[in-house]
Amino acid sequence: MEEIETLLANGDFYLGTHAASKLMGNGGQLLVTAAMVIAMFGSLNGCILAFPRMYYAMSEEGHFFESFKKLHPKYKVPYMPLIVQCGISIALVMLRDLNQLTSLVVFSGMLFNTLSIFAVYIYRKKFPDLERPYKVFLYPFTVILTTLIFMGLLVNTLIEDPVTSIIGLVVPAIGVLFYIYFDRKNKVQDESFETI
Repeated sequence: MEEIETLLANGDFYLGTHAASKLMGNGGQLLVTAAMVIAMFGSLNGCILAFPRMYYAMSEEGHFFESFKKLHPKYKVPYMPLIVQCGISIALVMLRDLNQLTSLVVFSGMLFNTLSIFAVYIYRKKFPDLERPYKVFLYPFTVILTTLIFMGLLVNTLIEDPVTSIIGLVVPAIGVLFYIYFDRKNKVQDESFETI
């Protein structure tokens, strides 16, 4: 326990590598390091494939910049979202450490999970006659309880790491502003087409 506390105090969060080294020597350390690298590349692959295509789909629907729906002439991939995502990723890695980046990802995930869980309650009230192929166990108690737990975790993270948490709130807020802007722009264009 003392060794773990010393590692954490020195900012070394790779406890799995140290534990594997203690248990299995250099082979264990190499095994854990290789597993971490494979996991990171797998995660990067998923992000590189999924996120630019979301920006592309938003652009196709008219809810994002026109340039984001252009495809590369040879590879047929949305290259502008890839370039922008690359720039944002580099900026985040340069400006934040591993602990802050992890907090940012966890905080953002909790924020969207909270909204998704609470949306169950909102949709049940808003659309009472909608077909329900899945019944939530002990509804609405479990939905409200889970929402409150997530909100408690969000507030705790906001208190513990306010800068990272505020970044985690500002980025989605900017996204909402972009959505509202492009949505209004689309409605104005639709109205002008109807008058013609």
